[in-house]
Amino acid sequence: MESEFIRYFEQRFSSSPPSKKVSGAPFVTISRETGCNSIAIAEKLVARLNAYAEQHKWRVFSKEILSAAAEKLQLHPNQLEYIFTEEKRSQLDEIMQAFSKKYYKSDKTVRKTICEIIHEVATEGHAVIVGRAGIAITKDLPNSLHCRLHAPLSWRVKNLAGQRQMSEKDTLAFIADTDGKREQLI
Repeated sequence: MESEFIRYFEQRFSSSPPSKKVSGAPFVTISRETGCNSIAIAEKLVARLNAYAEQHKWRVFSKEILSAAAEKLQLHPNQLEYIFTEEKRSQLDEIMQAFSKKYYKSDKTVRKTICEIIHEVATEGHAVIVGRAGIAITKDLPNSLHCRLHAPLSWRVKNLAGQRQMSEKDTLAFIADTDGKREQLI
């Protein structure tokens, strides 16, 4: 019996993990500071790339990643948004939610699914992935361009305050909070 366990562990840990599909198709990731118009920039980039593309059309992926992950997990996309906006749930919160919801998925399962979807989109290529920690998830893939959008804080405050109809003080707090959560996610 003991030798069977040893043989099993030797087999299990000596074999190399299955390799992920790696494509040569190009893709772009865009991360940004809060208040930078990343979707607008991504859409303009895709329009320019598609003007020269003969076969493959480029697409923007942002909220679509959440939708795909939600579909795969059989949840509503709103149930996944917390991954990008809230603090990590405690183990007690995880246990309580597991008992209270029929289709409960752990943070680890949700994050793993989102990572898999982003990796799939990137390996298929011809994609501009906005946010969602795309840079961190796809850093190992070839033929990629990773961009980070920066802007002066005063410009971002002015831009967001106009879009969201918020005071300057509220906008500054929103920017600090959102940028902090993005850093924590990555």
